[in-house]
Amino acid sequence: MTVAITPQLVQSLRQKTSSGMMDCKKALAEAGGDLEKAVEILRVKGQLSAAKRSDRVTKEGYVVSCVSENRKQAALVHLGCETDFVARNQSFQAFAETLARHVVRSGAISVNELLMSAVPGMNVASVADGLNALVASIGEKLELGRVAYLFCDT
Repeated sequence: MTVAITPQLVQSLRQKTSSGMMDCKKALAEAGGDLEKAVEILRVKGQLSAAKRSDRVTKEGYVVSCVSENRKQAALVHLGCETDFVARNQSFQAFAETLARHVVRSGAISVNELLMSAVPGMNVASVADGLNALVASIGEKLELGRVAYLFCDT
């Protein structure tokens, strides 16, 4: 028995993963219409996609800052990409901004700690998984460059 892949099912998967429409449709077909299985297929595909691009250079990027409401903590996050076109992409910038807010809430955190951490509100297990999903969605190598946390106790 085959499950019909409806536009609503494809749209639901797109909202959950930010993947392209055809990628979502193929993943749903491969998963037999199972949404959770399709998410896993896209996650694995994102990791493979990221691995293929690992030798590319990320000479462009986006640096974002975030300051806490009490103005005592701040963070700077650099997210690298291959082209200036992607650096201006709204999803790319929103991802970097989410990471900066997470660093302000978390305190001093290294790049590796950030990659392994889970960010509230992201539909992925870790920042690394979110980055891989973004790579699959955008189609370029992306890398977390630098993270800086600043604290002022005066």
